[in-house]
Amino acid sequence: MKNDQLKISNKLFLDSLKSKDSILMDLDLKKFYENISKLDIMRTKRFNYKFDVSGFMYHSILSSTETYYNSNIFKFYESLRSIIVSLNISSYSSALTMGRSIIEHYAMLTYIGVKLEKFLNQKDYYEYNSLMLSMTIGPSQKTTLKKYKRIHVNDALKFIGESWAKNKKEKKKIKDMMLKVYGDISEYIHPVSPSIIMYEHQSLEQKKNDINPLDSTYHMKNSFSYNSESTQKTVFIYLQYVLNFTDSIISLLENFEINIIQKLKNQKETIIKESEIDMLNLPERLNKYFDFDEIKKLEKKRKKRRK
Repeated sequence: MKNDQLKISNKLFLDSLKSKDSILMDLDLKKFYENISKLDIMRTKRFNYKFDVSGFMYHSILSSTETYYNSNIFKFYESLRSIIVSLNISSYSSALTMGRSIIEHYAMLTYIGVKLEKFLNQKDYYEYNSLMLSMTIGPSQKTTLKKYKRIHVNDALKFIGESWAKNKKEKKKIKDMMLKVYGDISEYIHPVSPSIIMYEHQSLEQKKNDINPLDSTYHMKNSFSYNSESTQKTVFIYLQYVLNFTDSIISLLENFEINIIQKLKNQKETIIKESEIDMLNLPERLNKYFDFDEIKKLEKKRKKRRK
């Protein structure tokens, strides 16, 4: 573990972990920090590929897969560290935003992993490559893909139940739980009532206790604090939930490495051989997935910008 690793120093939050209301009374912060260190070690800063024409298909698939996988590791590492920083400066909205991002990336990686493994088992490398290109292509280049598909995060969240459970009842239970947690966290981020009142504490005191309530006087107090009662009772619970997610993140990444990347590398010779056999049909294949008119338009725009 690195000596300069960020640590949670927010005493109020740390005390909440020890309270009887905490959902994480057995949370091992040491394991949490170890998992962040694992993510740091897992990150790869650069990849190099050498290939000829026959290996183009394989390396296109491998490159996009490793890009997607590695980018998720960077995102998880960044978001978890950002949560720690946000907690330490009592910026709970920021911490929740990062927590929601972690859940979204976890759900999407789960969804994509299952799809890719299915394509590998079926040896459907063109559909595999099409999905990977959709997940890694730049925003300005989306129009060049005929089969570009944007996957909604809610579809990915629902899919977690499919991968975590075996029977139908348990799958529905997990799906409903994930959607609820994600929905609740979103309510504290979006400009709606839970978000607006999360730092507010309101009290109403009856100052004059007459027999007739209409004759009474009242004193209402509105106070604002980042450590409000609402924050401690609700927001802290959701942040605790996210902190306890790191074991699942590491497990998911390790499974992706084994079930997707290693399996893909094991099929290298098969992919190259199929590419060589299918070389005559390559233009037709590529035309199915790429819009070459759009590619030409983008190239013309690039040339104009260079002048």
